[in-house]
Amino acid sequence: MFKIENFVSPRAMATIQQAGLHKIAGAMAGVDEITVKTAAQIIGTKARLRRSEFKKIAEGIQALDTVTGG
Repeated sequence: MFKIENFVSPRAMATIQQAGLHKIAGAMAGVDEITVKTAAQIIGTKARLRRSEFKKIAEGIQALDTVTGG
């Protein structure tokens, strides 16, 4: 069975209970607090950047294949 105590220290748990996880996660993401809207925006932005990076890598591999005749 999942117990949060196995993954979070008592000190961290007290901070989460006092400040609220949405505030802590927001501070980690550089915003005031995490809402559904900001979470979706952060996830979407990271996914778009990752797809763009993978696209460039794939294009580079394809270009190398074309140049080397592989």
